[in-house]
Amino acid sequence: MRKFILSFLTIFSVIPFVSACDSDNFDFLEEFIIHSDTTITSDTIFKNDTTIINGDTIIVTDTVINKDTIIKNDTTTLIDKRTVVLDFTTLSSNNIKVEKAFNLEITSDGRFQGMAIYGDYMFQTHHAKNYIDVYDLKEEKLLFSIQSKREEEIHCNNADFSNCFYEENDPFPLLYLEHKGIYNKTSVFRIIKNDSIYTTEKIQTLCFSPCSSCITNNDNENGFMYISYGLDGHSYTAKIYIPDFKTPELNISLEKDSCLEVFDNLSGTKVGQDATIYKNKLFQLKGYSGEGEISIIDLINHKLIYVLKFREFKMTGEPEGIAWYKDHLVVSTIGGQVYNVYFLE
Repeated sequence: MRKFILSFLTIFSVIPFVSACDSDNFDFLEEFIIHSDTTITSDTIFKNDTTIINGDTIIVTDTVINKDTIIKNDTTTLIDKRTVVLDFTTLSSNNIKVEKAFNLEITSDGRFQGMAIYGDYMFQTHHAKNYIDVYDLKEEKLLFSIQSKREEEIHCNNADFSNCFYEENDPFPLLYLEHKGIYNKTSVFRIIKNDSIYTTEKIQTLCFSPCSSCITNNDNENGFMYISYGLDGHSYTAKIYIPDFKTPELNISLEKDSCLEVFDNLSGTKVGQDATIYKNKLFQLKGYSGEGEISIIDLINHKLIYVLKFREFKMTGEPEGIAWYKDHLVVSTIGGQVYNVYFLE
């Protein structure tokens, strides 16, 4: 029989949970250590840092449990009865779990737009405003806003980080945002911290043609940029290397002979919103309020894997921001709702 060491927990309150832990994933564990300062019952939903308890299966936020793993402290996540998977080839509605996380603070007119995540920080943009709200995702609260110059005002339909820093001591890597009202351009911003004040500095403009509008996303794992764009009533995705940021303005051709690849976007005809890339998959937000979707596209095989419809999972509001955070997607809407989307085995 397994030996369970429970720190700061009343043992009797965990008995229903312990008896349910019969997954093959945990046969190897001689000791299983949980640290918490909250009493847990079988129907408790508990949050402490990155810890979530809601069910009877153990998932580690940043790692996969294997034969060498013993969970020690607040990086333990328990959610649902299945483990998080990163293989999206067999998705169905039964493999998806959506949770309402929190609401954004209304710091402007409430029209939130594209969003990007770096570390535990979510950068939430606004429609035609020259600042960005920064949230701590662990605490689910607004930390500060980053001010920009008025001429750096953005819409912003999409937001994305690279893994490049303009200077080594910059607090965050370069941030890619769409121009206000100029839909074939992407601006590259450096984030600067002076004392406790954060500001941005535009260091590059990327101009794409031919296209009527575009969304750019960085595949930082492989060094590629994907440009999803419209042209003559059709949607395409082009693949190029992430451009060097040292040239202030670059004109980039989306003609097939100028790109590594150009293929049909596959995400349908609804209006494109924000998008993000994770593990060679493009997660493309589409649609307006009441008809939101996330199209999941295999960037290697150029196939549409799955379309997650907001209505099916009781997600409300016009979809605007999307980014990957640890083991799940985070989605924000124009009205400030924030959802976590998990893909389960």
